[in-house]
Amino acid sequence: MTNQSTNINDGKNSQGISEASRQTAPDAASQQSESIGDSFAKQFEQGNSQTMNKYKEAAGSIIQSGEMLSKALEEINQQMMTAFHDSIEANAAVAKAMLNVGTAKDFFTVQSEWFRGSIERAVKEITKFSSWSIKAANEIAEPVQERYKAAANTFGKVR
Repeated sequence: MTNQSTNINDGKNSQGISEASRQTAPDAASQQSESIGDSFAKQFEQGNSQTMNKYKEAAGSIIQSGEMLSKALEEINQQMMTAFHDSIEANAAVAKAMLNVGTAKDFFTVQSEWFRGSIERAVKEITKFSSWSIKAANEIAEPVQERYKAAANTFGKVR
């Protein structure tokens, strides 16, 4: 019986590995996989948290742009109402002047002055509105552009 593969007295099998070592190897592997899993979970949570923060920042810039757009639309409305009011006053004055003319020549003179003044006011309002619109559009787009720049810089650093 001395040729047996396992000697009962020393607790080792034919490969020379003790029974205690065989039991701790799975435990060590299990602990290592748990450690790797925990590390992965922490990294995932950190990445998820960073991503959510970026989304919140992006949403904040969109909200800021929306608020700026709302203010711009209020200002457009006010400017248009002012221009409309001024136009009504000018047209009322022209109508009154046309009612008080004595000759056809005077009538056509008042009409041509009114027409010229209307065109000049329209060009002035259109120019003012165009320059204001460009300025407002640039200001409204700025928060979103800044977020895109920050995102591009972040992705540029990752590579």
